[in-house]
Amino acid sequence: MRPFPFFETRRYDVLSISSGTAHMRRMKIYKVAGQMIEDTMLSNVVWLDEKLIPVNKRCSAVKANGLKYRGQSTNQIVVACAIDNKGNKYAEIVGRGHISSEQCLNSYGKHIAPGSHIVHDGIFSHGKLIKEPNATDEIWKSVVKEPKKHMQPINAFCGEVERNMVVHMGSRSENLQDYPNWIVFRSTTNADNTDEKVTQLESKRFQSKVTYRIKDRYNLKK
Repeated sequence: MRPFPFFETRRYDVLSISSGTAHMRRMKIYKVAGQMIEDTMLSNVVWLDEKLIPVNKRCSAVKANGLKYRGQSTNQIVVACAIDNKGNKYAEIVGRGHISSEQCLNSYGKHIAPGSHIVHDGIFSHGKLIKEPNATDEIWKSVVKEPKKHMQPINAFCGEVERNMVVHMGSRSENLQDYPNWIVFRSTTNADNTDEKVTQLESKRFQSKVTYRIKDRYNLKK
């Protein structure tokens, strides 16, 4: 079984290339992985939830009096996450603060098949999404008993997204989506399809026109 190329932090030690070159190659692969999963469709039973991740300190906003915003604010990035009972996954950065009904529809709506049964926490913003695809839904709020048991699939996925995202918040904002794309691609790979997926990834990487420059790595002024 072949490993995914260039995704380990210290792989450049083995390849005898600079860390910058290793990062550039890795980010190209992330972008190609994003192209491969952009048409993913979830169906049947679908769990969904949003994960809020604090923005990098230099990108955070403060009030006129210098105090930080509290609760769900513009200082938190919203990642819309979903997983179905077949193991298909979706994760997309949709904005900052509380997710809106329009954002729910424009993000989840493109990746959930009509007629699916949606399991969620019942926030108001999900209402329009449930009606549009003629879906059925099941609500498990955190205030009721045993919500973790019924929301476990999406809670586990949100945790995975958070663990991988928080270490990359210093990257340029236009490149942040590459990380949830890679998380989705990697987490849907198993022992039965690794060789096939690696071959597809390598082939598409060489055929694509994806570019990534070293100076694109961080939120630095151009």
